[in-house]
Amino acid sequence: MKQTQTIPEMVLGVGYLLERAGLPLDAVRVPVPQPAADEVLIRVAASSFNPLEYKLADLNFMGRTPPVVLGLDLSGIVVAAGHGVRGVAVGDAVAAMADLNGNGGWSATGESGSGGGYAVARQFLTVRKPPSLSFRDAAALPMCFLSAFAALYGPSKSATRSTFPAAGVASVISPCKWRRVP
Repeated sequence: MKQTQTIPEMVLGVGYLLERAGLPLDAVRVPVPQPAADEVLIRVAASSFNPLEYKLADLNFMGRTPPVVLGLDLSGIVVAAGHGVRGVAVGDAVAAMADLNGNGGWSATGESGSGGGYAVARQFLTVRKPPSLSFRDAAALPMCFLSAFAALYGPSKSATRSTFPAAGVASVISPCKWRRVP
């Protein structure tokens, strides 16, 4: 694993706890994960809370084991990368979507530039942040981009079902006809 700075063992984030899963949200302390071969560890500069995460927190329909930190759409600086990562490197400013089964990067410190959260994202859900975008604006893009991509290009199709790529998982849609809007 490539890394350039000291990474804390624990981080304080915003999410939900085992004894009170769902809403309202709490400050939760979780270990900073180590990236796998195809993942990057990001020191989060900004994160966003999207409607999917609201449902994840309120209903916990994916059966995640709390404590869970929210803020899956995020931007920041890559601080460590798995040995198989290509296209982004330690030190790069990126926008990413953390895995739905992992922790997001919503930091509970509340102060810009202090404490900061850490989140792991898969390489294919991580892109270099354009210099023209602020970290805040870049953190609003991942889920929006995936939704737009699915709408424009449709699902991948097999003989019996159609799937949309979404944050490291696939949503199965019953067979139906898709057409592009001119």
